Amino acid sequence: MTTPLNEILMLSNMRKRFWLASIAVICGMSLGYAQEIDTEVEEPQEVEKPQEVEKPEVYVIVEEMPRFPGCEEDEKMSYQDRNDCAFKEMRWYIVKNMKYPPEAMDECLQGTVYVNFVVRDDGQLTDIKVIRSVHPLLDEEALRMMEGMPKWIPGKQRGKPVHVSYNLPIKFAMKGAKCPSVKDMLKEGIYARESGDLDKALRYLLMAVKKEPENAEAHYELGLTYTALKQDGKACEAYRKGEGLGHKDCGKMLKKLCGSE
Repeated sequence: MTTPLNEILMLSNMRKRFWLASIAVICGMSLGYAQEIDTEVEEPQEVEKPQEVEKPEVYVIVEEMPRFPGCEEDEKMSYQDRNDCAFKEMRWYIVKNMKYPPEAMDECLQGTVYVNFVVRDDGQLTDIKVIRSVHPLLDEEALRMMEGMPKWIPGKQRGKPVHVSYNLPIKFAMKGAKCPSVKDMLKEGIYARESGDLDKALRYLLMAVKKEPENAEAHYELGLTYTALKQDGKACEAYRKGEGLGHKDCGKMLKKLCGSE
């Protein structure tokens, strides 16, 4: 039989056990949290840097310079004779494959385009570029020819094939061709404009102005062509130059088109 005193003692013991359990849970949570943040920090590992790939050296002068193919059959041929033979083969290739741009012929464009390229150790031609220009039309043709060339015989240094930088001059010349005079250019330009070929007309008239900057008639015809192309700003500029050279019709066009007094 429980007495009121015993009940009080039992209740007191239950409360103590409850509080002890609560403290244990709280401590357990605290310890667990402490364990989470008190983790061991590992030393950072060094990341290996990717090794840089060394670019193969490109020579300018080597013991055996690269050459155009086609002279390898005769084993008794000397080094110099083989080079001379290769040079003739290359010239023949250029003569056969050169396509003189028609527009360049119309404008009587001539000159030597200097091309640079790398003959790789397998004979392939790469990094082809123009290093001395004459005109975009001739530059483009020179590059086209070079890009179509067969593999060369690679250059050698100490008996091993190597990459070699090579410069090659390509000459554009119209032998026996008569370059048009300014009078011919004006005639062709006017005829092209009246026929509706404004681009061709512009090309001839710009050639005439370039060849004879003091030709007032050339500036007038150029202005008319720009007017037909609806390029009023350039037309007015041509008329002003023609008027300054004493062309009366240029003055009229300036008043009509450009509002000049």
